[in-house]
Amino acid sequence: MRLTSAALLLGVLLSPSALARDLTPAERRTVASQVLTWPTSAALPELPHLARAELGQHDAWLAALRPLPSQARRDAVMLSMSALARQGAVEVARRALALVDSGDRVRVWAVSALPFLQARGSGAAVQVLGTLGTPVERVQALAILTQVAMTSPAPKGEVRAVADATWAAYGRLAMEERGRVVQLVLPTVAVTGDLGRARQLIPTVADAQTQGRWLTVAEGFQQAGFPQAARQALAQLPLDRAEDVVRIRGALLLVKLGDGARAFQVASRSPLFLSMREHLARELAAAGHASEAARLACTLSPVSLRVRSLAEIGGILAGQGQTAVARRLVEEARVALEDSDAPDSTSAVVRALARLGQASTADTLIRGWTGRDPQGPDRLRGALVQGLAEGGDLGEAIRRARVEPSLPTVYALVNGAEVQAKKGREEQARQLLRTALDLSGQVPDEARGVVLGTLARVSPSTAERLAPRVALPPEAELAVLEAQARRGDVAAARESLARLPAEQRQQGTFSLARGLVEGGHADLALPLVQDPALREVVTRLLLGER
Repeated sequence: MRLTSAALLLGVLLSPSALARDLTPAERRTVASQVLTWPTSAALPELPHLARAELGQHDAWLAALRPLPSQARRDAVMLSMSALARQGAVEVARRALALVDSGDRVRVWAVSALPFLQARGSGAAVQVLGTLGTPVERVQALAILTQVAMTSPAPKGEVRAVADATWAAYGRLAMEERGRVVQLVLPTVAVTGDLGRARQLIPTVADAQTQGRWLTVAEGFQQAGFPQAARQALAQLPLDRAEDVVRIRGALLLVKLGDGARAFQVASRSPLFLSMREHLARELAAAGHASEAARLACTLSPVSLRVRSLAEIGGILAGQGQTAVARRLVEEARVALEDSDAPDSTSAVVRALARLGQASTADTLIRGWTGRDPQGPDRLRGALVQGLAEGGDLGEAIRRARVEPSLPTVYALVNGAEVQAKKGREEQARQLLRTALDLSGQVPDEARGVVLGTLARVSPSTAERLAPRVALPPEAELAVLEAQARRGDVAAARESLARLPAEQRQQGTFSLARGLVEGGHADLALPLVQDPALREVVTRLLLGER
């Protein structure tokens, strides 16, 4: 017996035993059939074309595409690719992509092949692009597809297969044609870990331009999980004689590869810009290379910069449990403060002392500060509160923030909450943010929005409980809405949607539908298709590009 659309949707809505899930093919076809009964919308005119593709009406779909303006045709084709990929309709997809004539058509071809790669594998994706355009354009499309796929959930083996197809197509080009695509092909080598291919593309690294390109290959190998290939590639670069940008990138890559000593050597052999050395010192500390980080920080000048760097490194090491080394560096920074009372430097030392549990020493610095900035004492007290919060002494951080509330102390609680949240300590983060929210009423209004936005990001459940009685900023309300949708609470998400300003409603509807789909609750979005205010955006997410 054939179900009517209303019966099908009502069954899903009322069935108590239904588990959250994606749509079945029958449900998708039902939704697509309804789309064809709606009046054409100026907002989303591509929906009827998506519906025809979903229903498998391929000839009618292709015929309807041809008379569209170029941009509209491109959008309709791209949006329909997920439906065609689910059907395995490779030839239909290729015919549709051949109709795309916009200036970015090669990129459109590549991105449109991604759903086939994810749903049907590399063979189908390569077939979709197989006869489109010129040989050069096909290599460009394959290369772009490889790069897009490298950051997608597609299996690594399938991405490698597309990279191999890119390399094979590149090899069939004439020498003059290869020169036009080498920059696109080069990043695809990373996913193969094949140093030989890289050498063919960059036969020499004698100048700054080729050195930068070669370094990009080495970085790509490391990111793709080929550390040995990255080390071999990096060993071929004359880093000691390279330009500053190449040297700092090379040094940062060495840190990621675990070679802190060589990174320090590269950075200190000839002076880098101060900001580069300061950044590298932090990265060395974060990677556990305490000695190299400290030595590099000691090369910085003026004194204020050296003090700040030593204090920041000490704070990083304190967070790693390297307390003895951290205390030595922070003490060195504190002593050097005698030659610099710049607020940033003093704040860094105060924050590091607090992280190390030396709040009384930090208090002495605050009382003795002689700088001219009238906001200086508040900034220093904020640094103290932040250091305590980051170090885990939440009770003392909250006590001090309540004694002298100010904008810096409220922000310090927020920053401390971010650190606790990154460590997975959600309850501690909530505790700091609740205090910050309480104190935000005693400081300028701007702080309240920041606190609530952070709260929604760190703990959507807490922000959700506040929402009925506290006006959340739109970005916080959107975060709460999407979190509700991801867990399948449609009623709560719709209440959040209703609280958004009118200009944010479409974005809110998108967040609602995306949360349901990505949370595995696509079936719960089916009743929303009946709401004229929501149906177009929801349908696009249900049937279209994920």
